[in-house]
Amino acid sequence: MKTLAIYVGLVIGLASLAQAAEMRGIWVDAFHPGFKNPTETSAMVAKAKACNFNALFVQVRKRGDVYYNSSIEPRAGDLSPGYDALADIVTKAHAAGLEVHAWISVYEVYLDSKWTRAESGHVYLTHPEWLMKDDRGRVKFPGDKIYLDPGEPEVRAYLLSIVQEIVSRYDVDGIHLDIARYPSSTGGYNETSVALFNQQTARTGIPDKADEAWTAWRTSQVTRLIRDIYQKATGLKPRIKVSASVFANRADATANRFQDWEAWLRAGILDFAVPMNFAIDNRVFQAKCAETGTLSTGRAIYMGQGGWKMSPAKALEQIAMAREAGFGGIVVYNYAYCSKPKGETPSLMDQLKTGPFSQADTLPAMGWK
Repeated sequence: MKTLAIYVGLVIGLASLAQAAEMRGIWVDAFHPGFKNPTETSAMVAKAKACNFNALFVQVRKRGDVYYNSSIEPRAGDLSPGYDALADIVTKAHAAGLEVHAWISVYEVYLDSKWTRAESGHVYLTHPEWLMKDDRGRVKFPGDKIYLDPGEPEVRAYLLSIVQEIVSRYDVDGIHLDIARYPSSTGGYNETSVALFNQQTARTGIPDKADEAWTAWRTSQVTRLIRDIYQKATGLKPRIKVSASVFANRADATANRFQDWEAWLRAGILDFAVPMNFAIDNRVFQAKCAETGTLSTGRAIYMGQGGWKMSPAKALEQIAMAREAGFGGIVVYNYAYCSKPKGETPSLMDQLKTGPFSQADTLPAMGWK
């Protein structure tokens, strides 16, 4: 009996350890320092390792400009000359035991801001016929943002070629999709898209933005891209993880952005989703955790947390809420802000190291891979 008790205790202990596996990710965006040269990359990887993170989500395609050697898209203007950031990140992160997820901003290809961007060979200049228009025929959306149109078949082929290039040339652990959505319900009025919709639905004219068939068609265009990317990436590397950062408000995501990410998980065309739960108010954050935590999709959901918007103390409270809600992991936005002290207060990453992430942890298993 004593031997049996020891055995049962050992099994329970091992099960507890298995359940404790936790995604601890950090988004490393391309609009701030982090991997623009070898020194930055070394420091970023070392910091993530020291603070017991286990996955890096690195923005290697910003707005149609890239941080790796590409035969398709131009190098970002703020990348150190001759430097292949993605190759260096993969080498250094893997040596440290960290996963690397290549973060791709999908449809948005222009952001009018102070940040350096490549101009020569940029897709918004070379293929203006691929750009999304709103219901008034305007190419620029609020914030002077420009998007590729999901309903344009050549856009889908172009984006697939980018994924193929990354997966075939770099030993990344994952492809992480961002802005895989329409900017609003007024988007999608590229002439080719409208013509295809009319052809497939036996319609004529310009559909109203609230037309249910038009909404469903636009939703299907984004879903088709996600499916094609999943099949392309896993066909090249079966164990690669395909994920997406998504709107935490699912009603808004599906009704206005045509991003039906719950359906992607249920269909098995996404390995995990990261809802961008960037609410400052803890009650709102907790409500989104509760809502998302009720989903049963057969795939993983890790909670996205906006540490850059708040004090480390509040961020820690929200991370505790996500853990209490039963999520198998956290992805924090972002490295540039969360790695730096706030005055006399240690950085969020440092406080995670001395608190919730005091011990290193493995990544959750994905039985379907």
